[in-house]
Amino acid sequence: MLTFETKLKEIPVVIDGKNYTIKELNGELQEEYTDSMSGRMQFNDEGKMTGMTSYKGLRTGLIAACLYDDNGALVSEDILKKWPSSVLQSLFDAASELSGLNQGADVQAKND
Repeated sequence: MLTFETKLKEIPVVIDGKNYTIKELNGELQEEYTDSMSGRMQFNDEGKMTGMTSYKGLRTGLIAACLYDDNGALVSEDILKKWPSSVLQSLFDAASELSGLNQGADVQAKND
């Protein structure tokens, strides 16, 4: 039997002493993000992804869709672009994991 809760998962985050929350993407937002990224992917003749045409906005686009400040407002990409890349990478990894965006990559890595 499968049992689910529809409440989005959350991860509390503190950056420079300020409270933020990473929230799991809902189905619509996850599809919008993956669709926006799929057009950048390059594939070989066997259909395996070989690279991307552009990485611009890869991390900040996802983070901006799921990182909320303590007032419940999404943090804009303009603000995120000013943060250190190490912070962005950690937030991106957490957001990807929370929304299940890295599951396909995990399966692919095991198959390779």
